[in-house]
Amino acid sequence: MSRGMLSHLTVVELADRLGAYTGRILAELGARVINIGAADNPASMAWNTGKEPLALDPASAADRERLQALVQSADILIQGDGDRLAAQGLDFAVLSGANPGLISVIVAPFAENEVYGAAPASDLTLMAMSGIMHMVGDPDRPPLKLPGEQAYALAGIQGAIGALAALNDRAVSGQGQRVWVSAYQAAVLAGYRDPIVWEWTGRIGQRTGNRLVRGKSGVRQVWPAQDGYVTWTFVDNPPMVRRMVSLMEQDGAAGELSAVDWENTLVADAPQAQIEAWEAIVEAWFLTKSRHDLARLSAKLGLGLSQIDTPADALASPQWAERGFWRRFTDEARGIDAMIPGPLFVSSSGDPG
Repeated sequence: MSRGMLSHLTVVELADRLGAYTGRILAELGARVINIGAADNPASMAWNTGKEPLALDPASAADRERLQALVQSADILIQGDGDRLAAQGLDFAVLSGANPGLISVIVAPFAENEVYGAAPASDLTLMAMSGIMHMVGDPDRPPLKLPGEQAYALAGIQGAIGALAALNDRAVSGQGQRVWVSAYQAAVLAGYRDPIVWEWTGRIGQRTGNRLVRGKSGVRQVWPAQDGYVTWTFVDNPPMVRRMVSLMEQDGAAGELSAVDWENTLVADAPQAQIEAWEAIVEAWFLTKSRHDLARLSAKLGLGLSQIDTPADALASPQWAERGFWRRFTDEARGIDAMIPGPLFVSSSGDPG
């Protein structure tokens, strides 16, 4: 098994929440990541696992000299919440002058020359501005944000991609470069569909809740089962729907679904009332089955159904355990003993990437 595809690289990171996930991804790829002064809180710990903490204050002249020496020998510098070192006289021109191969990744709320510039932002405001909150939630209720800090996470992913792209270029040119990532733009990219619809049609999308709207009508996506929830959708896939109806027939639960000519029925154009009548029959049958049994039947017969796991389900999953998805993290000094996600990537190569 590989030592890590980036085990030959050193990364210096000045990031707490925004930008921290970039360093976490690079650390998971094997890079040595030195984290400068991140806050000691649960959210930060989740993204700082696998890094080497180092307490330095860039506002201190002595610490600034130590930091500059670290950066001179580093491959990548990550800064969260904008170009924080520029205000200390350590802009990219100065840093790259001493280290021409340096890749400087700056993860900020907004693009450097964007209209919002250095305006303050949080994960909540970035999610709202991106339009994603407009899509999430029930249509008759207020908009919702996604759980956790997804705008920060999305920006962190884009920061890692930018760092890897710059590394690839450095392998050819021998020169580093400055990469600026906008968390706002990263969130907009994640909800790309509605901006494209607006650009081409002028139509603003609406929240549809537990409905996937295609054609004239919407179909349910999340269903209650005997012991939780599953996902399944009436889509225009006649063989799949026929197999589902056949299972229901074995229990005498298919009702009028048995009489439908699924080969010649376009669900997307069916009246909403008709779809909801079909769904009521399916829901009654799902409520007689456990999530596990439904998922097992789906895997065997190709029903397109998945069970929705609880956190406890995920931790106990034999499939994820077999793939080494979880690993135990302990920190006796802080009394932490928890299971966390394992390596993001695994390589069979013994050579660093």
